[in-house]
Amino acid sequence: MKDLGVVKHILGCEVKHEKDNGTSYLTQFQYTKKAIEKFFGSELKPSETPADPNVVLSKSMSPTTDEER
Repeated sequence: MKDLGVVKHILGCEVKHEKDNGTSYLTQFQYTKKAIEKFFGSELKPSETPADPNVVLSKSMSPTTDEER
């Protein structure tokens, strides 16, 4: 066994460390980013909220004709 220092990646996850309070977080940001780029390309732009959280969707709002689709 060998000490490689502070862990930065483990099992495909990034490890983030906050030195001020000693907290560590596991993130899958890079994995998610690669998956999005693979399936949707790199043309997507980030958004804080992709849709209005107050809108309630219903089946009646779905397109019914080929032209609407």
